[in-house]
Amino acid sequence: MLKANENIVLSSIRIDDSIEMEYARKGMGDRSVLLIHGYGDSWYSFSGVLDTLPTEYSAVAVSLRGHGESSKPLSGYAISDYVDDLVAFATALKLGPSIVVGHSMGTFIARELALRMPELVTHLILIDSAATADNAVLRGLYDDIADLKDPVSRTFVHDFQAGTCVTPPNGGMTIERIVDESMKLPAYVWRKALKGLLEYRSPESEFPELAEINAPTLIIWGTFDEIFPREQQDILLQKIRSARIVVFDEAGHAPNWEFPAKVARAIVDFASDTM
Repeated sequence: MLKANENIVLSSIRIDDSIEMEYARKGMGDRSVLLIHGYGDSWYSFSGVLDTLPTEYSAVAVSLRGHGESSKPLSGYAISDYVDDLVAFATALKLGPSIVVGHSMGTFIARELALRMPELVTHLILIDSAATADNAVLRGLYDDIADLKDPVSRTFVHDFQAGTCVTPPNGGMTIERIVDESMKLPAYVWRKALKGLLEYRSPESEFPELAEINAPTLIIWGTFDEIFPREQQDILLQKIRSARIVVFDEAGHAPNWEFPAKVARAIVDFASDTM
């Protein structure tokens, strides 16, 4: 096993005959935390959060299929497929009930996990989420990547990732390392993962499934998020019972990069307040 730093250990685990999943782990405490990254990212997007979480937590940040060093099959990029993977992953690692934290695309996976397997989710934390990802910004991105080819341009990846934050990454993280991780995605994963996100639970509905989420829910949102605006946070607050929000006034779409220590503190405080 490789060490990402002195506290974080990188490893991988096979969850079926064709999928191996990379993950980073810190701590061996009694309280389990599962961290699910966003579109185009990997476990590394939670590196600063992992590094800051107290060691009494047992925190695991996973790289989803197609991302990081995890397997990259040609299919299986719907939100439901990611949830299938995570259920198998949690079983293989014997994670048990966990505080589940998602960022961006990872929030849709996290909330679907909470709906399908509520016994696995003690708390739900949604970082820069939305009721639906089907919006003009992401549809425009999907059009832009329609002809994306391998090798994927580093300039494209850098512009995409740098454009999501207004404060440079902190907590030892760098935008260049974030880009390095994103460069691991083949062009077909960029397209298929975004298609799966756009197609998740049609926006034609009034999002009745949100009312079925029973886990205590914290929404973390950056004021300068240009992908998922404040009105989407208000829908989540209205629909998810007992949801509350923490606003990061100087963050964009990636508070977990921009202010990882504050995100870690918000996770700990919320979990402590709602035990």
